[in-house]
Amino acid sequence: GISVGGLGHSLRNAANAELEAIFGQLAASGGAAAGTGGREEAEVEMAKDTERVLEAATALEECLRERSKLKAVRADILAIGFQTTGAENQEFASLIVCATAGIFAVSIHWGFFSIWAVAYMLYRRSTRQTREQRAAVDDLQGLVERLREVQAIEETHRAALKAIAEAWSAGRTATA
Repeated sequence: GISVGGLGHSLRNAANAELEAIFGQLAASGGAAAGTGGREEAEVEMAKDTERVLEAATALEECLRERSKLKAVRADILAIGFQTTGAENQEFASLIVCATAGIFAVSIHWGFFSIWAVAYMLYRRSTRQTREQRAAVDDLQGLVERLREVQAIEETHRAALKAIAEAWSAGRTATA
C-alpha cells in the first residue's frame, strides 16, 4: 500500500505534469497570454480535487486502522474461555458442601453456617471464569456493531474514491 503522504505527492506530480503538457502546448502554439488565466483556474480545480482525494484516503486509512484494532479486541474477547474441568468439579463440590452445611445449620446448630459461608466463597471463586466469559460475550455484541459501522463508513469512502477515479479517467473533474 501507499501512504497518504505518498499519494498526495504522486497526485500533485501528476497534476503538474498534466498542466505542463496542456499549457506547454498552448505556449508553444502562441497562446501563452490567454493560457495563463486558464492554467491558474485549472491548478485551483486540480488542487481541490487532490485535497478531496486525500481527505477520503485519510478517512479510509483511519477506518482501516480502527477495524484492525477492533478485530484484535474481538479476538481477545473470543479467547476468554469457559470453566476448566477443575473449576467445574470445585463448583460441584462447593454446592454439595453448601447444601449439607445449610441442612445441618437449620436442623442441628447455627454454627454450620460458617461452613456454608466458606463453601459459598469457594463456589463464587470457581464460577468467576464463567462470569468473565458471559461479560465478554456482552461486550462482544457492542464491538461487532461498531465493526459493522466502520465497515459501512469504509465502503462509503471507497465508493467516493472510486467515483473520483472514474471521473478522472473520463477526463472530468471530480464533483463534491
